[in-house]
Amino acid sequence: MNGSNLKVLLRIFFVCTCLVATSSLNAQQFNQKEVQLIEGKTYYLHKIEKGNTLYSLSKMYSVKIKDLIAENPQLEEGLKIGQVIRIPVKKVDSKAAANNPPKAEGKYLVHTVIAKETVYSLSRKYEISTADLEENNPQIKNGLKEGLELRIPVLSNAETNVTQKVIAPAIEDSFELHFVEPKETLYSLAKEYDVNMDSIRIVNNGLPDGLKVGTTIRLPIAKAKPKAYADALDEIIPLQEDTSVFKDEYQVVIMLPFYFDLNDTLEEKRKEFEPEKILPASKVAMGIYTGVKLALDSLRGKGYKFKVLVYDTKYDRRLRSTEVVRAILQDMELVNTDLFIGPLYRPNFEVVQKYANEIGAAIVSPVPQNNSILDTNLRTIKVNSGNKAQIDFIRKMSLDKFKEKKLILVENNELRDVLLAEHFKGINNGDTNKVIFNNVNSNFERLKIWNFDTAKIKYVLDDSIPNVLVMPLNSKTFVTRMLNALNRYSKDYDITVVGMDAWSTFGYLDIKYLNNLKVHIPYNQFVDYNYSATDKFIGKYRVTYKSDPDDWTFLGYDIGLYFLESLQKFGTGFYENYPTETYKGVSKNFRFSRLKPNGGFENTALKMVKIENYFHFEVE
Repeated sequence: MNGSNLKVLLRIFFVCTCLVATSSLNAQQFNQKEVQLIEGKTYYLHKIEKGNTLYSLSKMYSVKIKDLIAENPQLEEGLKIGQVIRIPVKKVDSKAAANNPPKAEGKYLVHTVIAKETVYSLSRKYEISTADLEENNPQIKNGLKEGLELRIPVLSNAETNVTQKVIAPAIEDSFELHFVEPKETLYSLAKEYDVNMDSIRIVNNGLPDGLKVGTTIRLPIAKAKPKAYADALDEIIPLQEDTSVFKDEYQVVIMLPFYFDLNDTLEEKRKEFEPEKILPASKVAMGIYTGVKLALDSLRGKGYKFKVLVYDTKYDRRLRSTEVVRAILQDMELVNTDLFIGPLYRPNFEVVQKYANEIGAAIVSPVPQNNSILDTNLRTIKVNSGNKAQIDFIRKMSLDKFKEKKLILVENNELRDVLLAEHFKGINNGDTNKVIFNNVNSNFERLKIWNFDTAKIKYVLDDSIPNVLVMPLNSKTFVTRMLNALNRYSKDYDITVVGMDAWSTFGYLDIKYLNNLKVHIPYNQFVDYNYSATDKFIGKYRVTYKSDPDDWTFLGYDIGLYFLESLQKFGTGFYENYPTETYKGVSKNFRFSRLKPNGGFENTALKMVKIENYFHFEVE
């Protein structure tokens, strides 16, 4: 992430809210075009109503849409019913304002005809066709009369060059709203509503401009779900298991190490000429959170409702203290949680995992963890595949995809790699899966290299057919030397190498060798930029955050989209109803398997990535 992009995200999360004393506001003077003096500037205050659009507001107040958004950046995410926005009086086109601006009425603008107006002039003014105008106002076929009220169909603008965002009608917000009065601060609002300040920042995209008097902000308090949706739920989502409970609203808790206080301290100590600083763990947390938030926004369009609680689960590695998380779990509101995402650090995760088990909630680990976290909680879900799952994946892929080629299993005598190779052959802790063992023995020639005797390589290669060398090995030194040796044969032999996800972290592997050997790596996470959903996500992220997403953001988006939709489809016991087919995300694939009868779930779906012509691309 470059410096300017990081700066955008920093401003999203680290803002000191400073309010200048203002004159008293009359909160009832909405939509009346009465001038309000706020922080030395003049505004109209408009309370968003059902049917309002950016287009209709711009016409009602004779102000450009870009000026509305500049003053109210939250409008980039769409209009929310009940939201109060500021209309800057100095941006109003006085000539247009004097020329009979319309009123709003649901999905229509209401225009009162004045002298000298014609059907043609009105069609130009409102950017609609005369046919649309006449269709919605049949009375004008007999001519226009002064004082006649006409309905201007805003949604008809979808047929012009006006973007969908501009004509999208206001929708209900999933969160409660608060009208900001003079002298209010984040601290006072957190006290008033019994929420934490971090949560207020997060549900408002970080409040990069601080609290703005005369506008509304979102509170991290979910609105009650409309009864009509609850009635419809039974019709669209079948009950899969008796253990699942379907709810009108699901509670999701996100626990990530934002380290707000430490980063605030860094910012306070930073000299003006120094670049802005942020803790590495905070970058991870911000990336995951922004991804999950965009997933929530996408699901909102489907009518899904969630109550989301966000906590800063900072962790001191030196003290290995879990006090912060334990204090958070004292909040009785957490008893109603259906899904935990995080925490990231294992000691914190284990504390929350135990709590989740006690209340019957699922918990997702977004980062790599040892499979031992799955031993004691059947509702624990691990989204990263471990070594054994990777080996199962590459064994199956090799037998399916390369069966007509010469398959060669590469082994060495380093202990950790020996155990991986044994698992490939179906041997675990002395027990042998005879089906796997016989299948590997009958399809693979074995290349055992002890003390790195590379002379053996040429004796197993076949110049008449393609050779596929499968290397379920994680030794950096061995892998590097082996690829170097194999590259010398790549001109005379057709060679493909299949490796492990860990290889993607070996920064010193020569890209020329990887290319010449057509290396295949099973990635836990890989962003496929040829996937249409990727372009869509990046575009949405750029609009919202004015920067490009990082890998953690992609991860958060995939996790949010998959697990929150699973809650809606299958209820609180969604983990008992995992489909057998692979779910393809923007950066991760998902297919979960329970490792033990009373244990949790591990993701067994990876993205097989091939390096060819110096490009990385996903292969089926």
